[in-house]
Amino acid sequence: MSGLESARRYLEQSTMPVGEIAHACGYSTTDGMRLAFDRNLGVTPREYRLRFCGRRSRYLVPSLLKTQLLHVLSATSTADLIRFAIEQRIVPE
Repeated sequence: MSGLESARRYLEQSTMPVGEIAHACGYSTTDGMRLAFDRNLGVTPREYRLRFCGRRSRYLVPSLLKTQLLHVLSATSTADLIRFAIEQRIVPE
């Protein structure tokens, strides 16, 4: 699993601070992880966490549904998936 994928999982499944996640996933700095998120996903780690794991329950996708969506859309890039989720109002803009 890549550092980016590991970081995404930590952001989705934990409340660990972004700096600790960056270190745990092999990034030498928090900025390095932020740049990887920005380049590959078009969002910062903080934005990713807020969009996919925010406190507003009306925007949370149940984990089974999220898993099914990711499976079905596995051929789609993560950035496309994020755009789709925003367009469908699954997550806030």
